[in-house]
Amino acid sequence: MHPADRPGAEREPGPAVFASVDRPADAARRWLTAQFDRQAAEGEPGALAAEQRADLVQLLSSTWWRAVFEDDADDDETDADAAGALLRRALPPAVRAAARLPRGGLILALYLRNLVNDAWLMAWDHELLVIAIEASCGAADDLRHGSADELDRLGWALLRFMLCEFRVETALLTGRLEAVVELADAAVAAVEPIVAATAGLDGGVARGALLREATNEAIYYRAVRDTANVGRRLFKGDRRDASAELARVRADVAAASFNPIDASELRGHLTAITALNAARDRDWLHVDEGRVRIVYPFGIRTTGHDDPIAVVETLRRQAEELRVGGGTLGGLPVADVRGRLDLSDVWQGTDDFGRGYRGATILLGDLTLERPGEGRPLEVVETRVQLSQLGNHSIVFEIALEDAPAHRVAQAIHLATPVFGDLHEIEGSLRMRTATGATVTGLPEVVTGLLAAIRGLLDATGVRPGRGPHLAAAASEQRAARLQQQRHVAGQLRLARLRGARGRE
Repeated sequence: MHPADRPGAEREPGPAVFASVDRPADAARRWLTAQFDRQAAEGEPGALAAEQRADLVQLLSSTWWRAVFEDDADDDETDADAAGALLRRALPPAVRAAARLPRGGLILALYLRNLVNDAWLMAWDHELLVIAIEASCGAADDLRHGSADELDRLGWALLRFMLCEFRVETALLTGRLEAVVELADAAVAAVEPIVAATAGLDGGVARGALLREATNEAIYYRAVRDTANVGRRLFKGDRRDASAELARVRADVAAASFNPIDASELRGHLTAITALNAARDRDWLHVDEGRVRIVYPFGIRTTGHDDPIAVVETLRRQAEELRVGGGTLGGLPVADVRGRLDLSDVWQGTDDFGRGYRGATILLGDLTLERPGEGRPLEVVETRVQLSQLGNHSIVFEIALEDAPAHRVAQAIHLATPVFGDLHEIEGSLRMRTATGATVTGLPEVVTGLLAAIRGLLDATGVRPGRGPHLAAAASEQRAARLQQQRHVAGQLRLARLRGARGRE
């Protein structure tokens, strides 16, 4: 039986219940809540139980997502796991219940798309967003064989398309236009069949709402792809005028019915690449030779019973033992251990406690940033830990530049940004590997691993709990600091989601 033919079911719902991204979707939420309550009151098969409806009330509100992303300052992994478990538990039954309503699958899919999009404003970490999408779309896939509603199927396909959007954002956050072009092109290839299939269906309010949303996404990601492609070409030295290409993209964007946020993002892309194109005949800065140094400082808390000089010497000795035994520190092989520091700053020779600019340097295996299938890495990142008697310890990453265009400097510095994309999301286009061959999400993960490893070495000294040294920037604190930076940036960009961060720089 078609959902519209079931007893008590309405026919075609009104246009307000078909949610659009970046616009209030209260009508859709109220409609879904009322329909789920009605199903339960009438005892329909598959109706949600009271506990399930209570769970859903949380998830269908931005308040819950805000609490997860903004109020979880202690970075409790248990809370994150509980949030993921709630999504996996509550969403599939809601999908099954919505499938029994007229256009219910489409309405829920579009509403979830709106909700996930709003949650996207609050966080750079896509993990919970991906869980919500996969749990919902997986349940919809299980129902597909028993449903003849093509609009519902296409609605769930458009929700799943957000996974492509996350990958494009990650590529943009890396500042690597090659990855942006590749992943934006993949996004276009994923959404265009949705547009074509929707356009081929009979007219109606539901079909019109879905077609508008899918069409806007196709235009958006074509614009991202094409502007990034122009930038990539100019960076490679092809200085042909791209004014005609940019004018075409600008006309496509102007003709679309974008909401103010998306329109602003695309104007940012176009403005940036237009400025680059206008400067194509000027002299561009070129770096003959240089180095980019990225420093993550940390401290080791000590008490009056601890000797900072002895702490440094103990860590140096432990690192040397790792080197001799072929061990790793934070997943990175220990290449060399030196009982000195490189002279990079000017310091007073000693302080009142006899400490000076002396210490130890632990040289670790290089990190490489690479595109799969290409023999030469994009960047080689030299890594070391500096331990100073003065207490100003640091993890240092260095990237050598030789015969490099200016944008390579920006790309190297971009590796240190707290919102650098999670490379595990786009390993097919860009990845960072350690000398052991393991992949990492980016430099922040490496820092977290090294701090945890150093703390482990300190714990292994056998110093009594509460008396010995502890890392002032332990792994969890490092990640919490990163999340705090992320929330700060998110607050600044609340009116302009960073789909196109690179285009707005």
